[in-house]
Amino acid sequence: MIVKIGSRSDSLSTHVKVLSQVAPESHQLPDWYTNPAGKPSVTDFATMSGLKVQQPAVAVPGQYTRLSTPRELSAHSAIIRKITSVLKKNMTKDISDPNSSEAKFMDAIIMDAPIIRLAQQSSGKLSLSLVDRLVALANRHYFKAIF
Repeated sequence: MIVKIGSRSDSLSTHVKVLSQVAPESHQLPDWYTNPAGKPSVTDFATMSGLKVQQPAVAVPGQYTRLSTPRELSAHSAIIRKITSVLKKNMTKDISDPNSSEAKFMDAIIMDAPIIRLAQQSSGKLSLSLVDRLVALANRHYFKAIF
């Protein structure tokens, strides 16, 4: 195959050896890739890419760290769910429409950022000792959470 770069045919050109397989015929493509609407399915992606999609590992109590997210930590702790609720309320109090894209964006930031990053961004309102206590609670290390 010859590849030419430039606005004129005498611009840069070189021969390229193609090492990959030819793309499947359009009738072999999963439907989403020929008529994209919504999101492609994991099966379609795996079919097209030839990759095996692995499910993400789900942390369980005993495996949480400061890098865990409030969403992960709250899965096993009512106390953390309450604290997360208060945190979200405080961070979104200036947003008038709770269904707006801005509110959804803030919710994603709060719920999916590592808890240590939220502490760093909170100007001292979420202290490192509280982060460590929340992690201890999620890990079911209750004495460590208290002392």
